[in-house]
Amino acid sequence: MRFAKVHGLGNDFVLLDLRGVAEARPPSPERALALCDRHRGIGADGILTLLDEDRLVIHNADGSVPEMCGNGARCAALWIATDRCTRRKLSKSIPITRPSRAPFTSRPLAS
Repeated sequence: MRFAKVHGLGNDFVLLDLRGVAEARPPSPERALALCDRHRGIGADGILTLLDEDRLVIHNADGSVPEMCGNGARCAALWIATDRCTRRKLSKSIPITRPSRAPFTSRPLAS
């Protein structure tokens, strides 16, 4: 199995880039648990699996699937933006926005 070990703000992840792999599926919860085991596996806080159609599946170290993982998403985004972390700088075609200019609003979402 080819994988990368990535980390962000104190969390480390096993990243599986399965984009372009025929019939690729994320690991089962049992497999994620085994991979994250720091004594008998690779050892990680979670598994990040990139799939076709811009899909990211995240598993916690216990095999569960969280609703979101900010540090994991950051690591996956960097992996994609830097072409598997092979380029030192981000592409000029990727817009970078200062947090103060980000298009966020404090208004509640319409229900």
